Amino acid sequence: MLLDVRLYQIKSGKRQEFDALVREETIPLARRYGHAVVDFGPSIHDEDSYYLIRAFTTDEERRRALEGLYGSEEWLRDYDQRVMSFIESYQTVVFPTSPEAVRLLIEASREPE
Repeated sequence: MLLDVRLYQIKSGKRQEFDALVREETIPLARRYGHAVVDFGPSIHDEDSYYLIRAFTTDEERRRALEGLYGSEEWLRDYDQRVMSFIESYQTVVFPTSPEAVRLLIEASREPE
């Protein structure tokens, strides 16, 4: 398994609006394109950082899923420009992990009901 961790620097004062877009629109879209979203949300260390954690079985699966989403007509037409208008910069780190670690991260990220 691989974890894909993306860290965003959001334009000042725009994180709440970005979070709403992500929660309501882009995460459901990413899941439809096969992204196993582990967790996402505002970072607690400052007012402008945000994170997204996804899991993939292989690097090839990751590559196909990313190309499928970010190359789709729907993304390019409805989301690419909107999403990027909030982002100052971002970094991506990909590293191997175990399925058990992914399962534990998913469980830990669930909000209590």
